[in-house]
Amino acid sequence: MEMIIEGDNWSFSADPFPAYRTELIFGRNKRDRAFLPVLGNLVPNTETGLLKDGSFKVIKTKKKGTICIVPGKDTTRRALVLLTVHGGFRGGCCYLPEHTTARVLVSAHAGSALRSAISVALLMEPGQVATFKSWGRYGTDFEQYHWNANSLGKMTYTKDEWEVVTNGTEGEEL
Repeated sequence: MEMIIEGDNWSFSADPFPAYRTELIFGRNKRDRAFLPVLGNLVPNTETGLLKDGSFKVIKTKKKGTICIVPGKDTTRRALVLLTVHGGFRGGCCYLPEHTTARVLVSAHAGSALRSAISVALLMEPGQVATFKSWGRYGTDFEQYHWNANSLGKMTYTKDEWEVVTNGTEGEEL
């Protein structure tokens, strides 16, 4: 398993317990946070903040159902992706479950009148995608992240392009 951090909000900290954390703050009472606990003696690289490939697994505990990262060998081509998507000016953002095949482990979403963001932790198999919509004064965009077992790709579509991608092409044949 590989680990990828895309965006600026996810970071590792050991206080009060080891975990990858994101905190979105856009003013008073406009905040959200999420975390993904890290158990065992796993320590991320100090420069990149990433765990060594193949040295960890993602599990769901039987007792409480907590999703956490534990030491172990995972040789699959899956990826643990921690990413943050920002909304447009005076708009918002969300992930689209109907166009997302990756598993969303944890998420945080917050916004104010001017800005917004969503941070998610995804478990992606090769060929899976995660789709996000961001909108605002200057238009609507759709961001689709896809994992191909080697790298995380990103495609950005305008609203018109997204309608063609999801509904097929319409029009008169010439």
